[in-house]
Amino acid sequence: MIGPWLLFSLSISFLALYLNIWFMLSMFDRKANFFEKVPVASVLPVVSILIPARNEGSAIAKTIRSVRSLDYPRDKLEIIALPNACTDDTAEQATANGVRVISLRKAGKANALNAGIRRARGELIGIVDADTTVSRSSLRKMVGYFNDPEVGAVTTFTRVSNPRGFFGRMQSIEYVFSGMLKKVFSMVNSLYITTGTLSVVRRDAARKIGFSDETHTEDMDFAVSMIKNDYKIVNCLDAHAYTSVPLKFRALTRQRVRWYRGFISNARKHSDVLFTRKHFDLGSFVIPVGIVSAAAAIILTGNLAVQALTNVLVSVKSLFFVPLMDQIDIAVMTASMDPKFAMFNPYVSMMMLAVAASSLILAVASMKKLDRLKPKHAVLLPLYILVYYFFNVVWWLAAAAKEAAGSRRKW
Repeated sequence: MIGPWLLFSLSISFLALYLNIWFMLSMFDRKANFFEKVPVASVLPVVSILIPARNEGSAIAKTIRSVRSLDYPRDKLEIIALPNACTDDTAEQATANGVRVISLRKAGKANALNAGIRRARGELIGIVDADTTVSRSSLRKMVGYFNDPEVGAVTTFTRVSNPRGFFGRMQSIEYVFSGMLKKVFSMVNSLYITTGTLSVVRRDAARKIGFSDETHTEDMDFAVSMIKNDYKIVNCLDAHAYTSVPLKFRALTRQRVRWYRGFISNARKHSDVLFTRKHFDLGSFVIPVGIVSAAAAIILTGNLAVQALTNVLVSVKSLFFVPLMDQIDIAVMTASMDPKFAMFNPYVSMMMLAVAASSLILAVASMKKLDRLKPKHAVLLPLYILVYYFFNVVWWLAAAAKEAAGSRRKW
């Protein structure tokens, strides 16, 4: 008999397998476009690079030196540091490195970016976080995409600059996945984020749309708004940026909860794109799949936790004869819709095995295509798929809980 939990487990497993296969087919079908060579404009445009920062005195000098070393005409490159509500020497460090500094009293990345956009002289605006460095050729490779008047923004392929420890290595793999995913999404005009690891946007579009602090992730809010205003956002895998990632669990948790809250709040704010013909790929596939995947992961993992708790209670009763009420077991098993049957059902087991195998194949294909596959990944990839997954579930659960409770937003 097919119960509700068995049906749910089979449906989610099928969805995960479908997505993995879709992603792989998209990669191979469009492989000629992954590293397309876009001709550079005969007359290079003036580009203003904005570096928003709050208390980044120890890092901003390295970022500025990286931007100044870009292979781009000096007379067409403007660099503006935007320290806001800083209590350290961020502004002094930026000034000492010879760039224009606009100090702001009000905290907030969106506020800083809007101030920089208003005062920038470039027809294109680059955005670089203060913990990021960029490859010398990245900007020159990106500006060619703006020959297409419909392109409103171009993003880079972001790599991890400090892949140390368990979480650093896991994020190094994760960023490769993210790079491939962003490229595929950009091909169907559904790339919904302009990251701070060097994104270049049209100044006119940036001034028209502006950055908002209504959500936790202003870069996703801005990107979806651009798509709604009929601009394309594309990804350039040949343009590399390197970002410093959190290596401690607490710092990484704080970052991911903010990111995932941003996805939830932006999905709610831009619900008008959901299931519309105009934004079909974004509103009927990309965003809904993200929501369903997160919800399913939370439910599946939560159910496993409930089952484990049930087994502990039963063991305590049988081994130590503790007088726990039978109703506890019944209530727990009812709440979990008897997952024991579903989780050990041979069909569910086969589907989950197929999902794990396809995820591993997808990981190997992605890393090989981006020339990031190394022998050590033989150990790291299974850990990424089987272990790091559970941390993401915890972060999604915390983000959903904080968003539901309306917790205060932070920088």
